[in-house]
Amino acid sequence: TRAPTANPDAEPALGTLPTEIARELVPVPYDGKSPLAGRVFKVRSWARWTEEQRIAFLRAFTIEKARDPAIAIMATRILRAAKVPARDYEGQWRALLAWVQRAVLYVNERDERLASPQFTLAHRMGDCDDMAILLAALGDSVRLPWRFCISGRDKSGTRHRWIEGVGHPDPMISYVHIYLCVGWPPFGDTVWTFAEPTMRVPLGWDVVGARNADQLPEMRS
Repeated sequence: TRAPTANPDAEPALGTLPTEIARELVPVPYDGKSPLAGRVFKVRSWARWTEEQRIAFLRAFTIEKARDPAIAIMATRILRAAKVPARDYEGQWRALLAWVQRAVLYVNERDERLASPQFTLAHRMGDCDDMAILLAALGDSVRLPWRFCISGRDKSGTRHRWIEGVGHPDPMISYVHIYLCVGWPPFGDTVWTFAEPTMRVPLGWDVVGARNADQLPEMRS
């Protein structure tokens, strides 16, 4: 499935969000001796932001965390284990997606938190935003193009999606799920498709059009 986009080679803008990411992040307290301390956050302005602002913030947060060389090292290990040839960018996305699907356990959160990809790697658990951030960070660390997608249903039950950077979210839709739109190659003429990290489905599977999308309970309501 090809994802529609007005300008597939353009990086979505960060909008008018604060440039100081740290100013918005409130660490969830852990034992100071824990290696997980300081890696899970609440976001101060989250409740006041529009869906577009939230996604812009998640992009800035993800790119900042993906600068950690440990993320690129992990991505490279995954690609080597999968024996993906150099410059097989579609194969790289397939390998990264399959690894996240297998290695990270999807769990619901009692309270919504924002986990860094480092936290998700360390704990191997998370909800849809944690797994989408991890997959995006792994791809970003080796310069693979990506965008966030959010999906939900209207009052009639019809599924809808919004792809980051393509138009604007429909204010009448309650968006309840997040995944990725991923692309290749990284240097132009990008082909885009979907990547769902929370289910063991192939690259290109899309929650909006799939017959088995009701396996996502959040998409039933």
